[in-house]
Amino acid sequence: MGTCTLLLGFLAACSSTPRSSAPITVLDATLWMQQSAEYQAITQQTYRLARDRLDQALADPTCTAALEQTGDYAELPPAVVLDVRETILETTTY
Repeated sequence: MGTCTLLLGFLAACSSTPRSSAPITVLDATLWMQQSAEYQAITQQTYRLARDRLDQALADPTCTAALEQTGDYAELPPAVVLDVRETILETTTY
């Protein structure tokens, strides 16, 4: 009986976990970003809209994107804050 239990324990330890059949969606998303004409069009549209909004904001010294901003911010120089990774620098190949 003890030998049978020991043998079953060894067999259970040697079994492998079955691989998941779930699709690798990260790969699909990466390929879409790298090769899709839609992605290129969307990013160009987004940057054109941002440029237009920036031009409008620069024309109005009382404009601020930070609603919580108080004080005399009209005298401060304008700033654009954004995340570099995947916003302006494509790093999906790394």
